[in-house]
Amino acid sequence: MVDLQSDKYTYEFILADMLEQIPSYIDKREGSIIYNALAPAALKLAEAYFIMQSERDLYFLDTTEGEYLTKKCSEYGITRRLATHATRKGTFKDNNSSLVDVPIGARFRIEDTTYLVRERISEGVFQLQCEQPGVIGNNYTGTLLPLDNNSNIAAATLDDILIYGEDIESDDALRMRTKDSIVNQSSDGNINQYLKWANDFDGIGIPKVFPLALGPNTVKVSITNSNNQVASTELIKSFQDYIDPGSTGLGNGKAPIGAKVTVTTGNVKTIDISGNISLNNGFSQVVGAEEAITNYLSGLTYRANKVSYIGLASVILGLESVSDVSNILINGAIEDISLLEEDIPTLGALSLVVV
Repeated sequence: MVDLQSDKYTYEFILADMLEQIPSYIDKREGSIIYNALAPAALKLAEAYFIMQSERDLYFLDTTEGEYLTKKCSEYGITRRLATHATRKGTFKDNNSSLVDVPIGARFRIEDTTYLVRERISEGVFQLQCEQPGVIGNNYTGTLLPLDNNSNIAAATLDDILIYGEDIESDDALRMRTKDSIVNQSSDGNINQYLKWANDFDGIGIPKVFPLALGPNTVKVSITNSNNQVASTELIKSFQDYIDPGSTGLGNGKAPIGAKVTVTTGNVKTIDISGNISLNNGFSQVVGAEEAITNYLSGLTYRANKVSYIGLASVILGLESVSDVSNILINGAIEDISLLEEDIPTLGALSLVVV
């Protein structure tokens, strides 16, 4: 294969090679007629080679990007996840502060987002869908303002996130998911098949499959939400209906006939952290500790059997604002914290004292 990144395909090399073919008795100096005639051609050739190299990178899974990556992954049956709409809980009250129902289809707004009433949960409590796709639907909580005229409503509140909205899948995430599907072939209801069904389902973060968990011909699929936290009842039900409605094993969902699938979520394992830290010059307080620790714990969910004391201390020490740590305690002890198969390590109290 031709190495288009070689120096042989630069403008300077191409022009020099062209001039080398010209007899020596002809003036080839810069500014000469022959030089000026060949230089534009050499430049265009160099541009063509550059474009060829760029185009060639688009043919391979490791180097392609954007819409070309989407097309490449589709060859393996993997579709890029599009941005999804957040599902939220809304509470509505009348002038007497009593819960009151609102019409399905009513619209409300908060900040720069709008919400559509989709489904009744109970009196005065409804599922709302953010009309803007992506994580923006997860951002706000508080008072909703009506976009439709409804004199029965005195107060409307946007509450819990039932299903997190997600941005369009990134190139790196899509590439990794495609590679995983190539290495771990899924077919005929094997474990990888269940993992693929879950990974392709909007709103699910990490799935874990337990064959024969509840007896013969049963499968348990434990899921997290897209933030790798406990999945909501709504997300669990939605995936349950998708894979095996009612856990009947009748083949009315994705799961094959005879496989009774039960969808569950994990259990919160609270991780309290305390300790002393020293700050680097230019910092008056620790910066980014909660986010870094949360990301570290998220990466352990359904993958690790412990929260490493050394690993967690290293995360804190690795913060840009921190120069040293001491007396770090995890749940009051200097030891690793064991995780059960469905534990979701979640940051609880965080107390880092500057000394």
